[in-house]
Amino acid sequence: MKVPPATSLSFLLVSLLTSFACSQSQASSCYYDCLVVPLLSDSVVSIGNPATKASSAAALPSQGLEVLVWNIHKGMDRPFVPEFRRLSRDADLVLLQEAVVDPAGRAPFLSRSPELDWKLGISWISKEYQRTGPATGSRAPILSTRFQRSPDLEPGAKTPKANLLTLHPLAGTDELLLVVNIHAINFRAQDSLERQLALFRDELWKHRGPVLVAGDFNTWSEGRLIAMRDSLEGWGLSHAVPFRDPRRGLILDHVWTRGLRIESLQVIETDGSDHPAFRLRVALDS
Repeated sequence: MKVPPATSLSFLLVSLLTSFACSQSQASSCYYDCLVVPLLSDSVVSIGNPATKASSAAALPSQGLEVLVWNIHKGMDRPFVPEFRRLSRDADLVLLQEAVVDPAGRAPFLSRSPELDWKLGISWISKEYQRTGPATGSRAPILSTRFQRSPDLEPGAKTPKANLLTLHPLAGTDELLLVVNIHAINFRAQDSLERQLALFRDELWKHRGPVLVAGDFNTWSEGRLIAMRDSLEGWGLSHAVPFRDPRRGLILDHVWTRGLRIESLQVIETDGSDHPAFRLRVALDS
């Protein structure tokens, strides 16, 4: 395995850890830009600067909770950094899809939101040793995390998509907020989407508090839209108003809730990514 030149001790250590992961995982199961799909047990990492989190809130607000949901296209679009700074301002909860963190733990979004507690679910590791997947940032400590990969793989590259489940404390109540940050399987039939959604069905049934399910569902066909709706409505969730991206003419990104009231929802067209961003304010439904 070719190892890039180390520019720092931290880079070298991470590269060695990545090498170990390659030897312990499904290295032969992905192609093209993908180097390895690490073991599921090694695929949730804390990112950011913990030293700056001392001033973070003990719990998220149960009223007026500010949320950003955005597929950031790996931060590759030139205006991404200033756009993320603008769109994430004052957000209590940030759900990103296609987040990328380099071997030294750096990411464009981290420097703009260092006070958040971040968890990244690693869908796969690229040949440049970049870890990519859904990332959730919270102004209050994240209590627990569960990561799920899609049962089906994208054709060609053989890479999975993923669900990142996190639990969050809410101020003024003993109830916990369950958040499901999803980047859904894309170039597969609708039954593949149904199987990915079914991974967190039992978590929804067991959870007695409020629920937010949001992200990029890749619902580019009527059949996939119906599959998503039938699953999530059947599990007691309510759908926010869908938005058709004028650049693609498709409805790909969605917000679903249970036990939460949406006070405002803004869909923001931006050149910072190939997806629009969702900025919403929610409150615990009394």
